[in-house]
Amino acid sequence: MFQSHKSILKAILFSLLIGVSSSCIHEDIVEGDYPDSVIYLPLANNGILTISAMDESSSPRFTIESNQLTIPIGIYRSGIGRLDEVLVAVDLNLDTLAALSIPNLQVLPQSALEYPNSVQLNRGIALETINLRVNLSAVFQNPEAMYGFAIGISSEQVPTNPALSTLLVLIDPRFLLEDSNMD
Repeated sequence: MFQSHKSILKAILFSLLIGVSSSCIHEDIVEGDYPDSVIYLPLANNGILTISAMDESSSPRFTIESNQLTIPIGIYRSGIGRLDEVLVAVDLNLDTLAALSIPNLQVLPQSALEYPNSVQLNRGIALETINLRVNLSAVFQNPEAMYGFAIGISSEQVPTNPALSTLLVLIDPRFLLEDSNMD
């Protein structure tokens, strides 16, 4: 009987040894044709971010505090080649708004926006988040208007996905006048 337990124990230990040693095998990424790395704005997938009501979801697209609207924007780098650091430029793109035909649309003054001019995607990092901040005093100048701006990204090191490189943001300030949680 003791011999039987000893055989079973040896079999279990042998199986564990094989399992552990096979799970530690390092395999390099084999050479092949992989898509190039590109940068993009995931939020631009929806085309236009319209802010016209309070966002009380579990992961809100914006927050409002002390007369400031804050919109977190993710900048994503796809692909296998994330081995280098990439500098991503962040710019206002006012031409995009001019092409829209939205009644009563006004371009938000650049002085009302605060955003970083660039962001560094460090080695191995796929996603960085920046905050766009809007001084809401500017939108209260004419609360009946729709205000808008467009943010675009680019990089000299990595191409952008042209369909997802610009985010349009429209702000309808009428809901803000009704909200008492702004201050």
